[in-house]
Amino acid sequence: MESSIWGNEAQSIEASVNSSGSMNYFKIQDGQLKRVRLLGTRADGFLIRGFLTFDMNSKPMYSTLDKPFDPDQLGLDKYGNKQQIWEFWMVPIWNWDLGLVQLWEIRQKTIQKALFALTDPKSVNKQWADWRNYDIEIFYDNKQAPLNKYRINPYPPHELSSEIMAHLQKVLPGIKMDDVFNGKDPLENIKQEPLKMEEKPVDNRSFMDQIAHAEVKAGAFGQ
Repeated sequence: MESSIWGNEAQSIEASVNSSGSMNYFKIQDGQLKRVRLLGTRADGFLIRGFLTFDMNSKPMYSTLDKPFDPDQLGLDKYGNKQQIWEFWMVPIWNWDLGLVQLWEIRQKTIQKALFALTDPKSVNKQWADWRNYDIEIFYDNKQAPLNKYRINPYPPHELSSEIMAHLQKVLPGIKMDDVFNGKDPLENIKQEPLKMEEKPVDNRSFMDQIAHAEVKAGAFGQ
């Protein structure tokens, strides 16, 4: 007898009903608590930085840091003012709730500051030096003051399961993060089936060591 009326499709149905827009992008709503694993860094090219704004048709526009937007390109917000320009980060993540790789577009300075504080090379606590080795908990409370809306906390470092690592070996090499600056979705042509997540394994091997030793039949990370 199944433990749920949804059988073995509960996770994929949850992903479907909770989606608004592209499932390729991570979203968090007011009052939600999410657990994710960041999968990219500036060193490996999977974390990108740039400028973000919205055009006259309210569509997002992305630009590299060395190419600021022309003011004439900016659309109007709901109050009739020129759209704001944000300095954003974008990085692939593992979403534990959905069992998928998604892209996290981070435009909030409070989140950027919290993540950098964890990984700051000058920090004496080296266990947080590489966020690919541990999960991040994000809580969003829109009722709080702007500086306190997002709470970021790290979990102790642990290894991802062999199933997740095999999934990442198939997905990550196909992601071209710079496509964002050409108006494309880096995950657009990558098909994923949600993994059924039963538990979060604990281990201490580094992310790069895990992915280098993941048992997959074809391909290798980075090729």
